[in-house]
Amino acid sequence: CWSSDEWQSMLAVALLCILVYCIGFGSIFTRAIIQAPQGNNFADKAYQMRWKFLFIKFRASVWWWALVFLAKNFLLNLGFVVMAAGVAQLYWAMSVTMVYTALVVHFQPYRLRLANL
Repeated sequence: CWSSDEWQSMLAVALLCILVYCIGFGSIFTRAIIQAPQGNNFADKAYQMRWKFLFIKFRASVWWWALVFLAKNFLLNLGFVVMAAGVAQLYWAMSVTMVYTALVVHFQPYRLRLANL
């Protein structure tokens, strides 16, 4: 399966897509989140409109929570890609979800109080 020419050619396409989508967009979002409190970015209407989807769900004191949310989603999906055994995938997903839930209870990042419980 892994030695066929078709598989090898699709591997190159898949790696390119991973670089563009996961690494590229992930780094753009990370840069936007890190730069948010610097200068007048929070007061700038254009900045607010462009990056609103990263900040709108969270309280102002935890503006960085979108990084944790993105990391949680990345780690959940990584477990399904890396681990072949179903039980290992299940344990990985449960572990990531439990750590994320504990962090949510501790930091209470969501604006809606009920979403933090």
